[in-house]
Amino acid sequence: MGKVKCKRRRPSPNDTVMERFMHYAVVRNGCWWWKGTKEKKTRRCILSLGNGNRLTAHKAAYNLFVGDIDRGKHIKHTCGNWFCVNPDHLVKTEEE
Repeated sequence: MGKVKCKRRRPSPNDTVMERFMHYAVVRNGCWWWKGTKEKKTRRCILSLGNGNRLTAHKAAYNLFVGDIDRGKHIKHTCGNWFCVNPDHLVKTEEE
């Protein structure tokens, strides 16, 4: 018998931000790899909020799981993986 491919459904406009976020996060080797939209030049991972607005996925992860990001603060990856959105691997810093 051949392999059966299971397609993941696309996020619905009715999905919450958490549901949209988790749809694109894949856990592997401790990191949460972003499988959604990525900008090639900037290496930014993008989460579409479904209302025409977008947010970088690592900022969305920090907001969803840790808390607000103060004005003038940035989020850094402690694991060195640009595509990781694991909130345990993200820290708030003043450095850009």
